[in-house]
Amino acid sequence: MDTQWVQDGRLVLRNPSTPGYGIELAGKAEATRMQVRAVKLTSESDHHRDKDIETLWCGDFTKLQQWLAKQGSDLIIEKALPVGAVALKSVITEEIDSSELATDQKTLFSKKI
Repeated sequence: MDTQWVQDGRLVLRNPSTPGYGIELAGKAEATRMQVRAVKLTSESDHHRDKDIETLWCGDFTKLQQWLAKQGSDLIIEKALPVGAVALKSVITEEIDSSELATDQKTLFSKKI
């Protein structure tokens, strides 16, 4: 994943509980800031589902902030758009099956459409 981040400046991760959707991390490897957003991994068009996914993601992000605070760290959101304010970006993905992953889940790398 380090190589993908350095080459493209972006990485898309998926959660098996939300098929067809993922989270894109974008930014420079050495930067302290990054952009994080929900993305679609399919060409299906379901605006209601997109909003549901964004709502779930915002809840998960809040949980991450709380967990980091308990660890003595923080995650600051400089700008957040309301759920549904922007259509989800669609990405083409290639599944990578790596024996180096800590779990049996696959990681998805993204390319812009």
